Amino acid sequence: MKKLLSILAICTLATTSILLSPLLINNNSNNNIVLKSETKKENKEDKDKKEDHKKLTSLIKEKKIGSFDRTPTISEIIKRVNEINKLDKDKLKESDVEVKIDKYIATIILKSDKSDKVVVSYKNTHKTAEIIGGSLAGVVVLLGAGFFSYKIIKKQKASKKQEEQQTKRED
Repeated sequence: MKKLLSILAICTLATTSILLSPLLINNNSNNNIVLKSETKKENKEDKDKKEDHKKLTSLIKEKKIGSFDRTPTISEIIKRVNEINKLDKDKLKESDVEVKIDKYIATIILKSDKSDKVVVSYKNTHKTAEIIGGSLAGVVVLLGAGFFSYKIIKKQKASKKQEEQQTKRED
């Protein structure tokens, strides 16, 4: 019976690790999100005046924009880039740029000049929390299975002792 319970515990361990492994590895194609912002119509003259002196590479010096607790939106990325690079006069606007958001990077492309690109990186703390949570859940499940197996073995030993004592009394 001990062998059966130990095999059951091993099977539980293997099943739990197999079921939790997809939670720990999130490399599917759904993680790559491409968002486009709504554009506002502006006069071409105003747009040309604004963008003559704007080059993304000269405006955005700091490429690391910190961490987010989930996949950031376009407005969050633009706001963080403006804050970190201290862009007061030449703030980036959603109407001026396209932002492609990937797993840990965002590509900012100037709409008027598609060759003007800047790649900024960020950390996604939600993924870290997801991995830690999945690992903790696995540990809790395994501890529960081990404790349950221990209790069953303990009860079986107690019942065997009682049977042996009863057979000794009957003899």
